[in-house]
Amino acid sequence: MILSNDVATPHSYGVIIQSGILDLNGHTLTIRSLALLSEGYIASNKWSSMMFSYCYPPVPIRFLPSEDTIGTLSVIPQNCTLIIGSNLYIHDTLQSNSHIIIDTGNDLRLLEGAAIISSGHIITRPTATLSQYLNKGDSIFFPVSTGYNYSPVMIKSRNNTEYDYFSVCLIEGVYEDGFSGKPVGLYQPCVNLTWILNCSPRAAIDYDLDLTWNIGPEFNSFDRSSSYISHYLNSKWDKHALAPPFSPYPLMYTLSRKNITTTGPFAIFDKNTKVSIKHLNKNNTVIPFPNPATDQLNIILDESATATIYNAAGQAVLNAEIGKNNQTVNISHLAPGMYFLQLKGDVNSVIRFVKE
Repeated sequence: MILSNDVATPHSYGVIIQSGILDLNGHTLTIRSLALLSEGYIASNKWSSMMFSYCYPPVPIRFLPSEDTIGTLSVIPQNCTLIIGSNLYIHDTLQSNSHIIIDTGNDLRLLEGAAIISSGHIITRPTATLSQYLNKGDSIFFPVSTGYNYSPVMIKSRNNTEYDYFSVCLIEGVYEDGFSGKPVGLYQPCVNLTWILNCSPRAAIDYDLDLTWNIGPEFNSFDRSSSYISHYLNSKWDKHALAPPFSPYPLMYTLSRKNITTTGPFAIFDKNTKVSIKHLNKNNTVIPFPNPATDQLNIILDESATATIYNAAGQAVLNAEIGKNNQTVNISHLAPGMYFLQLKGDVNSVIRFVKE
C-alpha cells in the first residue's frame, strides 16, 4: 500500500499491517487508534512523518532496511509506548512525551542536524543503541532508561574533536569483566547499571561524560558522597578521583568525568568497591556440594576463609568461618531460592547455588 496524501486514522480505527509494506511515500501518517504490525514493514524517507496519539498493544514497528529514514517521529500521549523493531534514522525530529523502546540489536539514530524533543524516556534493550551526531565542541543529551531506571547521559566533545556518531546503551547490572563475569551488585557497593558507549571519531577521542541516576539502583550501602565513574579498560574496572555528585533534580544524582579518550562500559562505584582483584586460577576453584542443597552446604578448602551468603537481591543472609575443621554451613533456615556464596581469604571466589 502506498500513501498518496497525508492520512489521519479515525479515533475508532487503527492501522493493522499483518504482512507486506506500507509505503509512506513522503507523507504524514497520524495514528489515533490501534497500531499493530505483525510481519509487515513500513517504507519511509526523509520527507515522511509518523505521529502516534495511540499505540496499544505496544508491539514492534519495523522499517524496510533500504527505506528506514523518517523526517519526524512523534509519540504524543504520556501513556503510549512505541517499540522500534528495526534500525531507524531520524532526519529532523524525534518527539516523545512517553516511552520509546529500541528493541534488542537495533539502532535508533538521529542524523546530523536532527533533534530530540522529549519529556519521556528512550529504553535501550540489550545491544540496542541510541545514536546521535556530535559536532566539535558540542554537547549531546541521551534520555536513556532500562525501563526500570531512568539514567540519562551527557557527552561533550573536547579540543574540537569531531565525531560522526556517539551511541549509548544502558543495561541493568554491572559485571566484573565488563560485559560478563560475576555480577558486582551482588556483593559490592555500586550503582547497579552499566552505560555502554561507542563512537566513530574522525580524530583522536577526547570527551567529557556526565552520568545520572536515581536512588533505586544503589546497591550494598553505596556511599554516593565518595563515588566515581569507573571505566572498564585493559580488562579491568579502573579507579578515578572520588567526588560527591550534584543533584540536577530531586532524588537524581550526576557524576562527571573529564578527558576520556576511549569508549566502552562505564559504571559508578564508591570508595569501598573492589572489583579489580583477580580470582585464583582454575586449580583453586571451589565447588560447594550438594547443589541444589537442602539443609547443609559442604565446602572443601585447604585453608581458612570467611563465607558470606547473599540472596538474589544482594542481601547478606549468613556469615560463617570455613577451614579444615569446619567445612559445613547450615542453610536449613534459608528460604528456597538462588543464592551466592562468597569466599574471602586464601581463596577468593563467588559461587552460585540453589537452596531447595
